[in-house]
Amino acid sequence: MSRVIKKLLSHKKKYIALCVFIVLLVSFWILGFYIPAVLLAVAAVINELTFRKMNRQKVLFGTYGSIRNIDCLVIGDVSPTAATNIVNTDSFVCINSPNCTLVGIYELLRHTFSILKENGGKVILVVKEKNIAKKGYSIFEIAFFHDVTIHRLGLENKRKMSRFPFLFSPVKSLIFLAGRLPVRYNEEHNDAEIQEFCSERGIELSILKM
Repeated sequence: MSRVIKKLLSHKKKYIALCVFIVLLVSFWILGFYIPAVLLAVAAVINELTFRKMNRQKVLFGTYGSIRNIDCLVIGDVSPTAATNIVNTDSFVCINSPNCTLVGIYELLRHTFSILKENGGKVILVVKEKNIAKKGYSIFEIAFFHDVTIHRLGLENKRKMSRFPFLFSPVKSLIFLAGRLPVRYNEEHNDAEIQEFCSERGIELSILKM
């Protein structure tokens, strides 16, 4: 019984949010506000689909993840479909973070590079040129960060926001959910810090600008 109670308490905020949503949806419908009710329902579905897709990206890197020793890791503003155009192997994993910053995907790399094979793995970072100099982290990267990292970077509030991606990042959520169409990556960018990090671990690095 105590385990059940603890589990319920751990999901307390989730249940509260669900109850609030149901109350709002029913209230709109009863009062005859059918269009707001439908829009609210659609928004909730999109949010849940986005959140689940975010979690599916993370599962591969968990303790019980079945994928290890891959040839290539692709991180950034690129969908798995588009990533097939920039890798030359079938052994790769793609982490999609729409409109990301270089700082954000570098931190993401620090948490995920262990999935690569030793001595010979490759990392491809994809970022828009306008975002290279920008700072900050998106809700699509937060799920991969450890608690210590969240605290160090002061991202506690953003982690709470990551449960409702469509509410706080609607455009990015739609791009993430739909998947970006293949685009061309014509230029490479050099970053001394990221290059040093990869070289020390025997990782080949390529940073592609969009």
